[in-house]
Amino acid sequence: MGQVRFEQLKRFFHVSPPIENLPRPQWYRKLEPLSSALQYQFQRYCIPATEVSIDEMMIRFIGRSVHTVRLPNKPIPEGYKVFALCEHGYTFSFMYTSRVEQFSGQDLDLPYLGPATLPLSPTSRAVLRLATALPYQQYRFILYCDNYFSNIPLFQALRYLQIAACGTARPNSAEYPAVLKIKKKRAALPWGTISGAIPAGRQVLAVIWQDKTLVRLLTTAYEMQPEPDNYTIRRRRRPLRHRNRDAYRDLIDHVWGEYPVRELALPTATVDYNLHIGGVDIADQRRSYYSTQLRVVRSWMPLFFWLLDTMVINSFLIAQQHMGGSGGQHSIWRSHPRYRERLAWDLVEKGYQLLHPTHEQRP
Repeated sequence: MGQVRFEQLKRFFHVSPPIENLPRPQWYRKLEPLSSALQYQFQRYCIPATEVSIDEMMIRFIGRSVHTVRLPNKPIPEGYKVFALCEHGYTFSFMYTSRVEQFSGQDLDLPYLGPATLPLSPTSRAVLRLATALPYQQYRFILYCDNYFSNIPLFQALRYLQIAACGTARPNSAEYPAVLKIKKKRAALPWGTISGAIPAGRQVLAVIWQDKTLVRLLTTAYEMQPEPDNYTIRRRRRPLRHRNRDAYRDLIDHVWGEYPVRELALPTATVDYNLHIGGVDIADQRRSYYSTQLRVVRSWMPLFFWLLDTMVINSFLIAQQHMGGSGGQHSIWRSHPRYRERLAWDLVEKGYQLLHPTHEQRP
């Protein structure tokens, strides 16, 4: 296919039929019904493992759109922001966000959360909407999220739905216990110091633990009692001195001494959090290897390319799970690039058969 032909096809390519005179069109409506159909299939063909995570995804777009956001500290500093629930790279559910409008699917009714649950913020409602896509009535899940999402009312609502949760927290989050609001700029506590509190009327445990810095956790999945079963032995490298404030240098010297690596007893909650919080980052990493993103002017096309990449990654993970044991080490089910090449040729073959139904299959 030549460049001119490809540009012609891209120029007239669209997903949704043109609809005029809508009372209040959704800003992402040009992706429908493809977006909803793909999300339904993602949830239909895979049951996630127990440990899932929620985080942000950025889709690069620097064109004109009031729905993009700018986050200078992110690897993709400008573009569309998507909330996604993933399990080790598999995108199970997602939700588009906008700088000027509400989250996609925000107008849907949430399940009954119990009389003791306070009204949730829009971000917490979005997290709850993603979490309720899980088959939580048949299986048990632990949801991991960072301090941007974690707050006590949200974890209480998830607990009412029997979805366990664990995440780092900010001291200014909703209903965070005042007794645990210790400023990090103060002198460090002795290493390994752990303390917790349960807010009145809630069933969420707030914990602080002194590592090389002060760690704040909210959890409904772990116990933090000083017992051996609640700790895990891990090898930890000595932190670099120039990256730490003066208040923590004595603590690091006391724990690591002159050794570059030490075996330390860490709370199991923090170990599991560090192990499973990167499910969304793994999906971003896999998608960055062979991205289909093109430079475009139309504001909806970056979201389409993101959907295409997500669909390919999810299909590869499903094929790897079910067919990874066949064909040996060099099977296409174990190789991401070979799987994409095989998928492309299968689509070409399928299109040729549709155009020439009387012809025999080409080798």
